Amino acid sequence: AHNTDGYVYGYAPNGNTEGAMNQLVLFRVPTERILDRRAYEFFVAHHASGAAEWSPRIEERGVLHTFPAGWVNTTVHPYAWHPSVVYYPPLELYLMANWGMGCSPTGEWFGKPSYLGFWTAPQPWGPWTQVHEETAWTPANDPAARAYQPQIAPKWIAADGRSFWLVWTDFQEVADAGRPFYSFNVQKVEVLLD
Repeated sequence: AHNTDGYVYGYAPNGNTEGAMNQLVLFRVPTERILDRRAYEFFVAHHASGAAEWSPRIEERGVLHTFPAGWVNTTVHPYAWHPSVVYYPPLELYLMANWGMGCSPTGEWFGKPSYLGFWTAPQPWGPWTQVHEETAWTPANDPAARAYQPQIAPKWIAADGRSFWLVWTDFQEVADAGRPFYSFNVQKVEVLLD
């Protein structure tokens, strides 16, 4: 209902190593041509007017936004900075949640609590402004929490914009509770409006 330009937008990390994975890239495609690869366009750059430059060539893609360094693991398989972006109707802007892997000093994943950030933008291509940051994301003040992959549930955004529900998982074994890794969680997020 809120899509006014007829495009579907897709966000992704720009690679899978530190320095590339924390770079956000973007493509778009007309809704009616989503199965036609020739119709895809890749974000190249912002213009001073607020408009974006697009190219049909993936190798011409530009970096849409850069997330903080130091949150990409170097062992197992790299995994971080996979965003959740929604249109936030009460404020008429886009809201992004994203996370970085809490790495140990040797680069192993979940060696410490993860990073959580929220950003807003007037358009799907930005510019993105950070509105919240947690460098030790520990839901319920649980120091053992290894929360990741936050998703903003569009259906659970309050009509007045003062709260929404965040869906996330926790890579924490809770053996005595009979819960495995990857447990499903929801958390109400209160939004302070100026």
